[in-house]
Amino acid sequence: MNFDPASPQHTAHKEVAPGLQYQAASPPGDSGEFYSLRFASSYVNAIPSAAAPRTKTSAEIHEEASAITRKGIALLDLHPQGQALTPERIESLHEAIRCFDIAIQLRNGLPLGESSWYRYGLIAGWLNRGDAHTRLGSAQHLENALLAYDEALALLHDLPLAENPLFPRRVAIAHINRGFALQSQADQAKALPSRHAEISALASDSFRAALAALSRPEAAAVDDRLLLSLGAAANLSVSLLSVTRCDYAREALAVCQNALESGRSLETEDIAIALHTMKLRHLLCQALAVLDADPIARTRTEHEWAALTTNAIDEGLALSRHWEALGDARLRPLSQELFRFGCRVYSRHLPQFLAEFVMDNLAGVAATEFSPGVHNAALIAVWQAWHEIEKANPLPQNFRSVTPESAARFEELLSNLRQLRIAEDRLESMRREATTAGRIAPPQPRR
Repeated sequence: MNFDPASPQHTAHKEVAPGLQYQAASPPGDSGEFYSLRFASSYVNAIPSAAAPRTKTSAEIHEEASAITRKGIALLDLHPQGQALTPERIESLHEAIRCFDIAIQLRNGLPLGESSWYRYGLIAGWLNRGDAHTRLGSAQHLENALLAYDEALALLHDLPLAENPLFPRRVAIAHINRGFALQSQADQAKALPSRHAEISALASDSFRAALAALSRPEAAAVDDRLLLSLGAAANLSVSLLSVTRCDYAREALAVCQNALESGRSLETEDIAIALHTMKLRHLLCQALAVLDADPIARTRTEHEWAALTTNAIDEGLALSRHWEALGDARLRPLSQELFRFGCRVYSRHLPQFLAEFVMDNLAGVAATEFSPGVHNAALIAVWQAWHEIEKANPLPQNFRSVTPESAARFEELLSNLRQLRIAEDRLESMRREATTAGRIAPPQPRR
């Protein structure tokens, strides 16, 4: 018979409720007579109840969620951002999202008010979920990413930032990641200028919020505060310059200048900082180019504009040479961009110094690899500078009328032209060497 607690009697050993696995000692007075369980309280307490699964503690759930989050992060790390979306990578990113969803669900049941770390972990789940959706990149995935970042930011409002430097750091990262997702949305909307400008403005707001979070007293102890600030400043400038407006370009210029002031003293010691300051110099030059193209918005003289631009270029190229000498070539792509930009600026505004600029920097930016882009930029600049010098300094019609002052200017003109010719010869020699060594194909004859 089945065990029924309401039944007044049952035989002690022979009729055991199914599944109870009774192993207790025989009850007192067990000699075959009947007795009532209602009154045998001591015996009732000796019979084990059906074993319910043990409830996990909050700490155990938190650790389980952390392990699942780490699995999702490992899946993200298998496919760094910027890689092509192969089927394998798409599946890994979707699996990562599933991991973060499980971790979020687990932590949603935790008493978030009892421990800041429970809330911190939940925020991590939402941020990583947003990162995975951003990497997938479709319009719907970007919308999902923004929803995830908004959830993270809402939870961050109640995080005691002064408790641990990791907390204000997470605030900054949430704003930076949200800005990335908005930048991707803006890129997809380039065909609609007004929509592109609207989303770019939202991205700029996110990067401004990140900079504000990093400037708070609670963030003073964040280990990588400088790197995060430089990155946020660079991304803010990118977002501002994606919309060609002079007021945006002025803000980008100021942002770059302020960030460079904070990073300049350490850029020769830390390559990560150098990569950021190099990018900021490139963006500074872009901002100056936007402002220079609009005579109404131009607030500097041509000389001031050229000096500010060339100083940024020269500093950046010197920094690249410094790291090349240490065996690190990671700045080379940006140094080549700065070199090409410098060729245009010097040839147009300071042609008398172009040959020196080319000869001082060409070997550094080309390094061991011949770069046709760098070579062509330098060659075009040499020809442009020659034209600018001749246009600004017409040869005298009558050499008998040359005064000592004009003779000195004429000698300087000839010296500048000679230097340009030397630079041109060096460029042609480099091309021949690269062709002979098989590093580039020989020029094809015109048909």
